[in-house]
Amino acid sequence: MSPVGQQRLEQLYEVSKLLTSFGTAEGVFDATLGVVSRSLALRSAILIEQLEDHWRMVVWPSDGDRGSGASRAAVAHLSTWFAYLVGAASSAALAVTETLGKSTLPAALEVRSPRAPGPYILIPLVVRGSQIFGAIQVEAVGFFDEADLGFISTIANQLAVAVDRDRSTRLEGRRRHEAETLTRKYESLVDNLDHVFVWEADADTLQLTFLSARAESMLGRSRQDILQQADDLRFVHPEDRSLLARTLRRVSEGEGDQRCEHRCLTGEGRVLWLHTGVHLVDSEPGRRRFQGVSIDITAEKEAQAERAFLLEATRALGATLDYGSALKSVARLAVPRLGDFCLFDMLGVDGQLRREGWAHVEPAGQRAFDRAFAAPAGGGAAHTVPDFMAEARAVLRVPVAQGGRQLGELTFAFVSSERRYGAPELALAEELAQRAAFALENGRLYEETRRAVQAREQVLEVVSHDLRNPLSVVMMATSALVSRGNSPEDQADLGTNVARIHRAGERMLALINDLLDFGSIEAGRLALRPRLCDPAQLLAEAAATSAAAAGKHIAIVVAPSTTPLPQVHCDRDRILQVIANLLDNAIKQPSKSGVITLAAEVHEHELWLSVADTGPGLSPADLTRIFERYQRGASVGYKGTGLGLSIASGIMRQHRGRLWAESELGQGATFRLALPLRRSEAPPSSPQEEPHGVV
Repeated sequence: MSPVGQQRLEQLYEVSKLLTSFGTAEGVFDATLGVVSRSLALRSAILIEQLEDHWRMVVWPSDGDRGSGASRAAVAHLSTWFAYLVGAASSAALAVTETLGKSTLPAALEVRSPRAPGPYILIPLVVRGSQIFGAIQVEAVGFFDEADLGFISTIANQLAVAVDRDRSTRLEGRRRHEAETLTRKYESLVDNLDHVFVWEADADTLQLTFLSARAESMLGRSRQDILQQADDLRFVHPEDRSLLARTLRRVSEGEGDQRCEHRCLTGEGRVLWLHTGVHLVDSEPGRRRFQGVSIDITAEKEAQAERAFLLEATRALGATLDYGSALKSVARLAVPRLGDFCLFDMLGVDGQLRREGWAHVEPAGQRAFDRAFAAPAGGGAAHTVPDFMAEARAVLRVPVAQGGRQLGELTFAFVSSERRYGAPELALAEELAQRAAFALENGRLYEETRRAVQAREQVLEVVSHDLRNPLSVVMMATSALVSRGNSPEDQADLGTNVARIHRAGERMLALINDLLDFGSIEAGRLALRPRLCDPAQLLAEAAATSAAAAGKHIAIVVAPSTTPLPQVHCDRDRILQVIANLLDNAIKQPSKSGVITLAAEVHEHELWLSVADTGPGLSPADLTRIFERYQRGASVGYKGTGLGLSIASGIMRQHRGRLWAESELGQGATFRLALPLRRSEAPPSSPQEEPHGVV
């Protein structure tokens, strides 16, 4: 090998080392020119390279040619031919920016005319399978021989490979940066979606590989915990796992994007409804992925369930006008949605809650309820808090009210469930209670209408009967008066007939007054004229007034009081009306002893007046209903309107007093009326037992 060849080989080795530590194309080419110029006289060198958005030309003139026409001629030569190589319409269309190289070439040893440029070598920078991304042009001081051409061509090829490698590295870095930026933007976007999380999973193993941050708050678990689980269907509700598995299988088998609605179990044990859409991504060979979006539709599902629940409740409550059946329907509907058991208590006329409906989610619990709350014959079971209430983990009570009037109370409880009551459960329970109240009110109105119709029939029967008898007496007596003669016997019958007419008129007037009083009490218009009255005088006057009706077979006795009786503030005539009504009922009953006892006594801040007989007595069922209108005891053997005790009860309520009965079958009955005493009128006394059967 010639010395020149050996020198060129060493220079190529040195250039290769420069290209190995590639920084920029301009910097490497600048250093390469420093090596090449030691053996090859160059007048100019130019590098043109493609940047991201334009072409850049770097010019290295020799020391003597900087800014000369020869240097400009070299630039024009490269611009023209490079535009041709890349298929540009003109050099101007390339929009090339121009700059000087960092260093200059050594001054040319041979001086030429500026207008006589030397020969050029122009080599495009290109690698197999890519487009031209630059070019180098060198201008010799003298002439290039074939060896020079091979030497420059080898350097150009090495430079092209290095530039392409650098461009690929920078492009990959830029793409990686852009991908990372897009990933951050994507994750930021999906992480901030409300009620939505995005996920990716291996299509073959179903192992989750990506999960957006929103999943943590929705599922109640950390992303790390979820991503580390091998079985990612374990978070799905057991009843919905097969549905989701079929959906994923259809996607995997190429049936396109699929959607389904399923439930998941959160870390807190809540049920979460999700609408999940899935599609398959197989852009990478050997790696198929599921990409999915899961949207929280729990609120929508709960709203649908609530509407269906309330619709079913409305249907069940509207299916009957019997309030007992309605109460049982409400209790059955409430479980298990609002609790493991439900109790329905109704407010009785005495102001006490009575258990009327109950339901338990477990058969054993239902049997226990039936044993505890089943009403005995003749009345409902008294309201008590059962022992199993202590086992409840969460309790919710809501009033059942209509128009500001409380009708009862609904109680819900969770026993075995981990669920707790919140605002949604409270709102649903209140809505159910409101619908139950409407149903009860409709049942009450129906019952009142039915009873009103029945009462009308009873009134017509009673009035026709009670008016027919005195009218018959009036007709007979007036007929006798019309047909009487002037004999002494006829004159004697005159007074008898007139007396009969008077008594018949009194009976008719009493019936009319009862009807009027009852109407006034029902309308709340009964007027009272209270004043101070002596209780002993009230009883004495009542006994005297009823003595004629009692006749010779029944004695009305006023029991003496063991303590002084204070005067009481009341409407004297109305209280006498109440006592007279009680006496009238007692007189009509068969009596063992033939004695009716009137008594008065003071109990704390009340004056008690009582009427006791020795008649057939009243059953427990009669004690609860005889003060209702048109109701009479089962043992009563006489006809009447059934309004007397109802009117008496209404008069006592107007006095802010009470009226009740105490009796056992076969042992007679005692009716008591209690009138409140003013504090200045009531003497101190020891506490007394509260009477039962209060109206």
